Amino acid sequence: PRRGPDRLPAHRDLGGAQDRLRDPVARPATVRPVPAHPACCATGELVDVVDLDDADREWLRATLQRHHALTDSAVAARLLASVNPFANFRKVMPRDYARVLRVIADAKAAGLDDAATSQKIMESVNG
Repeated sequence: PRRGPDRLPAHRDLGGAQDRLRDPVARPATVRPVPAHPACCATGELVDVVDLDDADREWLRATLQRHHALTDSAVAARLLASVNPFANFRKVMPRDYARVLRVIADAKAAGLDDAATSQKIMESVNG
């Protein structure tokens, strides 16, 4: 039996036995997430739910296309055929990870070497 989107855990498939698209980053907004650790994630203390950027949409389109090619997924086909296939997807971004990504981007822009970049990352993580 197919599960309704309001009862589908975020870490499970998006459409039933035929559609095994497992994605730790992007989720349809209609899917109620089931955090791995409800006590910390439910309050939003450790993660932010953000809109997809261009790189996320490009990755998601390629992932859906590959998934459809391998499985002939009806859900993937519907998403790919829609006018805006990404309208209902959001990214669950851990705040610490986002901070490290920003530090890496800033270090790269400043031309820092790997050792200096690693030091900046440690400083951001340890305060």
